[in-house]
Amino acid sequence: MLAIINADIIMPDHIIPDGYVIVENDVIKDYGTMEQIGDLEGYDVLDAEGAFVGPGLIDIHTHAGGRNSFYYEPEESERAVKYMLEHGTTTMLPTLSHALDKERLLEKIRNIQALMKKSEGANIGGFYLEGPYLNSPSISSPAKVKWREAIRKEDYEPIIQQVGKDVRVWAVAPERKGIEQFVLDAKAANPTVKFAVAHSEATPQQIEALMPYGLCL
Repeated sequence: MLAIINADIIMPDHIIPDGYVIVENDVIKDYGTMEQIGDLEGYDVLDAEGAFVGPGLIDIHTHAGGRNSFYYEPEESERAVKYMLEHGTTTMLPTLSHALDKERLLEKIRNIQALMKKSEGANIGGFYLEGPYLNSPSISSPAKVKWREAIRKEDYEPIIQQVGKDVRVWAVAPERKGIEQFVLDAKAANPTVKFAVAHSEATPQQIEALMPYGLCL
């Protein structure tokens, strides 16, 4: 059981100054002003010393934390996660993109999955994957697009299998030829995954065709 005292508590439409928060079994049980606080015997007491206390932030799409990217060495990913937590982000989805070729994408997924198993990666809630099948030549530098060729199961299947149920969102370009089979296979591997439109020139009809599979705008 935890009692956070001497805190400025952030509420939806106001702040409670000089307040307290009682947490039992990871659930907020009570809060109020220090004048209202009860007996704290048996509680671990954390003195906020006037700091703000509020809900943790959730970031569902981030390529980095501070100056630390998820695209490079594992130590940098660990620093990125730490930076985000120190700035109030208690749940985040590291985002990897179509700028990574197959081997580097698999390597980065494995690195972050290893971090998720450590206490340092406790605020990682899964992955947001940009692609790999986006449609960026007219939107960003063609040199950054590693997945311009035809969509082939033998190319994407290892990625789907590696990321498994850790992926929360797949971003796709609905106009890519063969994208429906990719979506079906990704959904089969993780029935709860969502799909998003990204770096796309899709028509409304092409977008609508994928909505039954969980495509969210």
